[in-house]
Amino acid sequence: MLLFRMGPRYLFIRTEDIEGTTKFLEKSLNGEVIGFQQGMGRASENSTLCFITGINYEKTYIEDARKIVLINDVASVILSTIINSRGYNLLQN
Repeated sequence: MLLFRMGPRYLFIRTEDIEGTTKFLEKSLNGEVIGFQQGMGRASENSTLCFITGINYEKTYIEDARKIVLINDVASVILSTIINSRGYNLLQN
């Protein structure tokens, strides 16, 4: 239950194919590549900022993002779309 939640959701995606993953999110989910500050300004509580990073991190931080994609949908919808569209081959094993 998200009783006091304010702002967008965050989804960190690790991948070797940063460009392919970005294009997948843009095409499949109408995502938009955006900067962090601009994304925070445009996102709503029903939006998700996807931080796409490389795979060689023990912990992932916002600064590690090579691309940021704003999607006007919740994270669970994004994840289910990745799974159902067989986009999971883009993600880190």
